[in-house]
Amino acid sequence: MVYNYLTDKGIKCIRVTGKVTKKESELAQRVFKAGNDNEGYRVCLMVTSMGVGITMDNVETLHGLDETWVPDDQEQVTDRAINTNRNHQVTAFMYRSRDSIEEEIYDVNVYKAGVNKDVLDTLRQRMKEKGVA
Repeated sequence: MVYNYLTDKGIKCIRVTGKVTKKESELAQRVFKAGNDNEGYRVCLMVTSMGVGITMDNVETLHGLDETWVPDDQEQVTDRAINTNRNHQVTAFMYRSRDSIEEEIYDVNVYKAGVNKDVLDTLRQRMKEKGVA
């Protein structure tokens, strides 16, 4: 839907989904690595849960339109675009429709992330008490 909307507006896009061919996937990776010399592509639309290893060093703006059920996956998407090796600012937007499944997934992920943090904090404290850390 987003791809069709953007291309109808004349914005050159590339898609990376579970249905792309190897050639399309290689094109997407080449476009991302090319930066401003990117064959005219302005937008890359991708399904984030595919496990496709695309380096996102040249991303200027990230728009997240979907949620995953795993908080670490969601965080990794933004971390791949926003990392400490940046020479430019990256802006990330995450969109969630009200009263939708994305809103529910977000709430579940906030809870899961809190549980993960509590478990790790408890383990760190135990290691500290034992003199391991």
